Amino acid sequence: MVALDALVYQRVVKPTTLASIAGERKGWPGARRFREAAALARPDVESPMESRTRLCIVGAGLPEPAIQYTVVDGSGRFVARLDLAYERLRIGIEYEGDASRNG
Repeated sequence: MVALDALVYQRVVKPTTLASIAGERKGWPGARRFREAAALARPDVESPMESRTRLCIVGAGLPEPAIQYTVVDGSGRFVARLDLAYERLRIGIEYEGDASRNG
C-alpha cells in the first residue's frame, strides 16, 4: 500500500491504471489483495507513515479522512496544512516523524 501511494504520488502510475491492471488479472495469485490495495491508493499521500496512519484509520472502520487538508482562518488566510483531517468534525491528524534519529 505504501508503495502504491508513492507510485501514484510520483505520477509513475495513475489510480485508474492500477484498477485496470487489477481487473485484467483476476485469476492471478494475489490479485484480490492487489485490487483491494489499488482501490485505496491515493495520489496526495506524501510519506509512508501518512499511508500507514490513513490505513490504520480506515482499517479501524472510520471514514476515510481528507488528505493534505489546508486550514484557513476566517479571512481565508493560510493557517496550516494537515496530513489528514475530518473537516466537518474539525479534527486534524498529523504524523510527526522521529526527528531524534536525524542527529
